[in-house]
Amino acid sequence: MRGGGGDEIHPQNDPIWADLDSKRFLVRYTRPGLAPEQRLHRRKECQRRSYEKNKASILQQQKQKRDRLVEGTELAAKLATHLYEIRDRMFDAVGVVEGIFGTDVSRYSVSTFVDIHSGVSISTFPRLVAYFLPVVELPDIGLGVPGLTRIVDVIPGEKHYLQVSQLAHPDKCGEEGIQQRLDEAWHLCEDVLGNQGLEAALLFNWRNQEEISGFERTSKDHAKLANMFLEYMYARAEAPEVHIPQTLSKNTLREVIRRVYDVRAILRVSINGDWPNGGETGEDADGEHIEKLILRAMQLAAEDLQGRRRNRRRCESIASEGSSNGGNSILAHNMEVDDSTETIDPELMEY
Repeated sequence: MRGGGGDEIHPQNDPIWADLDSKRFLVRYTRPGLAPEQRLHRRKECQRRSYEKNKASILQQQKQKRDRLVEGTELAAKLATHLYEIRDRMFDAVGVVEGIFGTDVSRYSVSTFVDIHSGVSISTFPRLVAYFLPVVELPDIGLGVPGLTRIVDVIPGEKHYLQVSQLAHPDKCGEEGIQQRLDEAWHLCEDVLGNQGLEAALLFNWRNQEEISGFERTSKDHAKLANMFLEYMYARAEAPEVHIPQTLSKNTLREVIRRVYDVRAILRVSINGDWPNGGETGEDADGEHIEKLILRAMQLAAEDLQGRRRNRRRCESIASEGSSNGGNSILAHNMEVDDSTETIDPELMEY
């Protein structure tokens, strides 16, 4: 108003302007200009006062940090000892397994037991079942009694197809095309097994060629069903001969299991709810469970991460407060500074 020449109530020559000048009411207050050395000195003083004020808390935090570092170093040393021992035992166990099964895993591939490259046939599905499923999951031909047992009760069916389908997935099987061949082979067998007229067909004497031929002459589907049974019987008989190593014995199996149990004993992993080797303590030589060591190491890492996040949030909060107060944390309403005095209360300075 004054710079514009005043108004009707307060013209330019109104005495009120002189009164305001005498009281320095219209003086524009600015921040003092500080040299870099002065800023550095005030920052040091501020940090010194802050340290003296919070000395006990700072020393306590530093002690906790040192303790965590020491504990983390001790945990790392103990875990390293366990890992070296586990590595040595695992090398022993792997050596025993390699001595039994060899190092050429290709001899155990699906294609060594099932012809998957020449298209599918009535033998493809039962051979895939015999390859993928354990013996306890397979239909037991030995329980079949000629003339009394239904054929569909001693050959693979839809349940076995679903089990093999999960195992033949490329992510688990590791061989491409197996899933597709399985589906195609199952469709061939499904047409036969879906024939309600064959559900009651009784098992023939597979040792008598005349009885086999008589069963096959009943119909085309009877012939297919007979072939499914015979192919499954041959697959079950051939599977152990093809895949079980000649060097395998009960003693070598016992040796493999013993080496594996040695590793589990180091890890102190519960077996059927009990601890290995009698399971009296489940602790290592230092009286500490290896699982506890791992969990404690993870806790230390989490605590360190939380501390870093707290410090970052605190710095962000200080920076935000400083920005809201004009670029730093000096409180503007407490400053008693103008162009002429250029002084400020150092107790209000925080960096």
